[in-house]
Amino acid sequence: MATASIPSIYLWLVIIFPFVGALVTPLLSRLGGRVRDYAAVGFSGLSALFAFLLLIPVLQGETISVYNSVIPTSVPWISELGINMGVLYDPFTIIIVNVVTSIALLIMVYSLDYMR
Repeated sequence: MATASIPSIYLWLVIIFPFVGALVTPLLSRLGGRVRDYAAVGFSGLSALFAFLLLIPVLQGETISVYNSVIPTSVPWISELGINMGVLYDPFTIIIVNVVTSIALLIMVYSLDYMR
């Protein structure tokens, strides 16, 4: 089996886009309700897109490696105590992330018309 190398930024973007969307969409309400609504769906869609990009090597049967590390990426969280935050994943986790982001995207698209 070939080893697929996935950029570690993809892992973080799946997590970061919903939080950025939650902070940005209230600010967009001044531009109009539809702009705000489509931006919220857009952030959810970007998260689902990067989750799907993580899924492609899994569906091709490749083993997953991000820089040959058990914990692909970690960032300092509480540096005074030496505590880091990291993302650990495997093929099962990627499948579950895709299920969650796909359902979240469908809910966001459904809410565009429902909340009107």
